Amino acid sequence: MTLKVDQPEIFDDSSLNTPIETWFQLIQIIQMGSWKLNLLTNQLFCSPETRDLLGFPINHTITVDAWLKLVHSDDLQLFNQFMNLSGESQNRELDFRIHHPKKSIIWLRAVAKISFDLEAQPFECRGILLDITAQKEKELEASYSQLEELTKAQEALKSTNRLATIGEASASLAHELKTPLSVLMTQLQHLNLRHHLNRLGEKELGEHISSMTSVTEGLLNRLTVMQEMTHGGKPGLGPCDASEVLKGVESLIGPTLQARDIKLMVDLPQKLPLIRTNRSQLEQVLLILCNNALDALEDTLNPSLLLNFCTEDQLAKIEVIDNGSGMNETTVSSIFSPFFTTKKRGQGTGLGLTIAKKIIEEHQGKISVKSSIGLGTTFTIRLRLAEKISETVTS
Repeated sequence: MTLKVDQPEIFDDSSLNTPIETWFQLIQIIQMGSWKLNLLTNQLFCSPETRDLLGFPINHTITVDAWLKLVHSDDLQLFNQFMNLSGESQNRELDFRIHHPKKSIIWLRAVAKISFDLEAQPFECRGILLDITAQKEKELEASYSQLEELTKAQEALKSTNRLATIGEASASLAHELKTPLSVLMTQLQHLNLRHHLNRLGEKELGEHISSMTSVTEGLLNRLTVMQEMTHGGKPGLGPCDASEVLKGVESLIGPTLQARDIKLMVDLPQKLPLIRTNRSQLEQVLLILCNNALDALEDTLNPSLLLNFCTEDQLAKIEVIDNGSGMNETTVSSIFSPFFTTKKRGQGTGLGLTIAKKIIEEHQGKISVKSSIGLGTTFTIRLRLAEKISETVTS
């Protein structure tokens, strides 16, 4: 079996607490091999157990070079350090791998002690050798188990993050649905009043039904987006006509704009190329931006809202511009942060713009904001076009 384990470790005197004499006593109990290296003649003496551990015949004479040729290339540098006589450590220990002639790669543990003469010159190195392959296999299995647990924890974290996102989206969705539901209620009350006064004509009835149908479609789109988020994955993207997106947004915010006497201006070129987007999600983003603009326009004289559609550098560029109160630099820097809001308690969740940014990023697009106190705010969205346009096409 070929093992892939972390690099072996070499220990200093502090890590080798067992005297070498004790190790030699243990040879009689545990299957170990002993060896001795004469440092004056470089002659290596190995017990039959050591020869067997290294894969040599019992009667075979082993040299230091022959041992070195067995050492795994990744452990060769550490093994040379282990055999280096110039080191300060008298006792040493090393776990290393060898290419066993019969067992592929195995792990061995070598423990050694260098003996010195009266002139403090090394003359002999005695050691023992132990097969620790089974121990390393257990350590490897434990590492795999820990890795598996870590992978499961990461997947659980992803699931938790997705649930958190769904929770944020739910709060934002509740905030967004309030406006269109109010519009539907207003229109139904108006129809009921006109009906009781016998002043409801067929044309007016048709207009109200068409308007309520558009609002209902918008509500269904919002719920579809929410359903897509619960199933995870990325939104389905495809060619989309900007004018259709604009109709969906106008059907939702139009009644509110009229009620607040806010002027809506739209700059939409007739030959604007198709945008690569998910229509319902792009409508959701624009509705979030428009709702924020409506709040900023609350105390503004001659309030106005501009939706600008154009192309720039082979991208679709959508701007939502208001002439409201504007924001300072501190607010602008935090505007896309979760739960950040400048609205009064109960009037906003601080999640709308966070979700808007997430949606645009999932479209492989970008969203940015510029604002100045007293001069209004501009949100800019850049999305990919459904197909490359000719350089002669102007914005």
